[in-house]
Amino acid sequence: MQPSAIGIEAVEVKADLITREADRFVVNVANTPLAIGQTAKEMLQISPGVWVDERTGISINGKSNTQVIVNERPVRERGEDLINYLNSIKAEDILKIEVIPMPGSEYDASAQGGIVKITLKRQRNNGIEGSVSMRYGTSLSNRSMEYIQPGFNFNFKADKVSFYTTINENRNHGTTENRSTMTFLDGSTRTTTAPRTYRGDNPTLRIGTIYDFNDKHSV
Repeated sequence: MQPSAIGIEAVEVKADLITREADRFVVNVANTPLAIGQTAKEMLQISPGVWVDERTGISINGKSNTQVIVNERPVRERGEDLINYLNSIKAEDILKIEVIPMPGSEYDASAQGGIVKITLKRQRNNGIEGSVSMRYGTSLSNRSMEYIQPGFNFNFKADKVSFYTTINENRNHGTTENRSTMTFLDGSTRTTTAPRTYRGDNPTLRIGTIYDFNDKHSV
């Protein structure tokens, strides 16, 4: 028998973004185009059953006492502090997100509202890292509405202490129509329309620090 060889130029592997396992949903964030320019908070917004509130934090199906775990380390921040922390994690650094609505006995009993586990591709090392982003959008149904969102993210880590800051701005403008209908005594009606132009500019600055009390796991 003579040996033969077959050359393959490339192998393409496709995986579903969200898969269902026995007790959890898994969001395969790694290598998905949806992660480009996003943060952990924004990836959680597309995760099954996860509710994200800027003021109250994270919950699964609206239940309270949802525990967030990053690289096997429970995150102690709550509410706005938790949202700020999630905004400091780039989606490109996330390997996967696991949503566990009903945790088993291996987890702390205090997590009655479920568990969100975030696994990063790598451990965050000491040092400085940051990112700059720019987003532009327009309405498909109303071409007169546009928005632009520049953003800057800065993180510094030294052993157990992390410092983060994010600066975002949301500029939007567009034109809408105000329509009113008048009905007269003789039963006739008259409809008038008037254009209305609006502009918005909402800058946001978030600054915070995190201290890791866990000696075994550091994020």
